[in-house]
Amino acid sequence: MSRENIQHYINNFRRSISRFLKPNVGIRTIVYEYDKGVLLSFEFGINLQNKDEFRAKSSNIAQALKKAQITIFGENPVNIIFHGTNLVMDNNQVALVKDFTDKEWTEKQAFEDVNKILNPQKTAS
Repeated sequence: MSRENIQHYINNFRRSISRFLKPNVGIRTIVYEYDKGVLLSFEFGINLQNKDEFRAKSSNIAQALKKAQITIFGENPVNIIFHGTNLVMDNNQVALVKDFTDKEWTEKQAFEDVNKILNPQKTAS
């Protein structure tokens, strides 16, 4: 996945969610790319400057989750496989784990991901 495609998705995500946030709320995004996808960690804060950080590529999802300090899957979640877009909330962060499928990186998907975060009960199966 190219950095430009990831950045384009982040921009669409930020644009989609910003209309639901107070004017002085910013979003810091940290990108953890790994062998089968990307983990996007979002931090929201009052007077937080919008900023995107790309971290070094991880060899697998377990390493990416560890770098993002997401612990709900245990200490060594090597057998976890994510498909599509998955919402994870842990340690005061909202994270999306996305595979490399092109449809997961569209403007439409960014809008759907925002809806998944804002209305989780409507998307649960």
